[in-house]
Amino acid sequence: TDESKAFAASNNTEEEAVLKATLNLMFKELEDKPPMRKRILELLAQEYTQREIASILGIADGTLTWHIKKLREDLAKFR
Repeated sequence: TDESKAFAASNNTEEEAVLKATLNLMFKELEDKPPMRKRILELLAQEYTQREIASILGIADGTLTWHIKKLREDLAKFR
């Protein structure tokens, strides 16, 4: 029905707003951290694979893994 479509659309919009707000808080948390971590978070949010991210950034897989570990530590309060 039209009502259920409208509800689904408003629910998606609400979910998108919550996601954007959460990402903004995460980026704020990373303000004083190395810029590489913020860039990695951006790429992860865009659903790139770790291999793709390492290639885009020109870093080794192991280096990316270390940065992701540090990101998880930085953002642990958002779990």
